[in-house]
Amino acid sequence: MRVSDDLARHEWRDPVSARSFIPHYRPMLYVIELPIGYARGRSRPSEGFIFNAQLRWNATVQPVVGLLADLCERHNRADITVTEFTQRRDRLLGAVVRLVEKKTQLNGLLEAYQEMRDSEKGPAEGAAQEVPRVDFAVTAASVDRIVAEAAAFVEQLRAEQARPPTGDGAASVPARAPVAT
Repeated sequence: MRVSDDLARHEWRDPVSARSFIPHYRPMLYVIELPIGYARGRSRPSEGFIFNAQLRWNATVQPVVGLLADLCERHNRADITVTEFTQRRDRLLGAVVRLVEKKTQLNGLLEAYQEMRDSEKGPAEGAAQEVPRVDFAVTAASVDRIVAEAAAFVEQLRAEQARPPTGDGAASVPARAPVAT
């Protein structure tokens, strides 16, 4: 019995679970309580705008979570090398950090909008300072811009992750031809 060259190139790797990345990508997503959040958004238009923006954001960045899960699956199947996995993982985690920064910008806009809407209802007890007026159209356009930038960035990540691996490990080992009997 002849030992295959494929076995000689075998590289032991610990399996990686996509769950291990939850602490990294959780700050990137909004926690939305359904159906309570939906009901509040329907009864209060200002909260409806905020709720809708949060839903759009989550839908935009959710593919990054799928990319991380796919990367872990490809690593566990040995479709990519460990170094390729590490490079792609670091790239995705760096992208998560950039998306968290974008979410922080979005939070600032939504908080300013909420404060403006609350100030229109009347001053709260003990409120001595004037809240600057935020134009709804400007806020909506800014939210659209941030979500569009995030969507373009996520699409770029998807294209990068779809590329075949460049390493020289298990992914580059050609499949053996079937033996004729």
